[in-house]
Amino acid sequence: MLAMANKGGAPKGSGSKKSPQLVAKVLDLVKQGKTRDQICEIVGVAPRTLRYWKSEDWEFAASLKENEQLANQLVEASLFKKATGFEHTYTTEVATKDGGVVTIEQTDYIPPSDTAAIFYLKNRVNDRWKDQREDIHKLLMVKQELIGTLTPQELIDETERLLKKLKEERDKKIIDVKPG
Repeated sequence: MLAMANKGGAPKGSGSKKSPQLVAKVLDLVKQGKTRDQICEIVGVAPRTLRYWKSEDWEFAASLKENEQLANQLVEASLFKKATGFEHTYTTEVATKDGGVVTIEQTDYIPPSDTAAIFYLKNRVNDRWKDQREDIHKLLMVKQELIGTLTPQELIDETERLLKKLKEERDKKIIDVKPG
């Protein structure tokens, strides 16, 4: 009789054994930024097995968390470099006129990426760099609530007050960011 296979490929009920080599492989994959499902697929264990190992072994769970944080920090550092620009030094081999080969070290300047900078600032300094659409949405929500409770003139006055407040906040952000 054939045994049915788990999602990870092991026969059902076979109980994947946690070995030091398997744990090392899982932790390495976490450091590489793989998702839990990808890790399970690669190492051949069911997601529930990985969850069980985490629940039963606090050192394993802590190591998973630590390696996830390392992967996140690496991406964060890369995003920061991309947002601010950086130099990339590398070596290349070049043929000479006489048929020889010389190794040359070159440095390229990678300019800052506006997209990376915006993404970084929106996620790290959200209070000053969030989308204006969020402010407009909040204003519209307030307006909807007020329509039923205010007279037309009160509604106009309140809308003007809120628009003025939004403009002052936006102007304050611009002043805070100006160099010098």
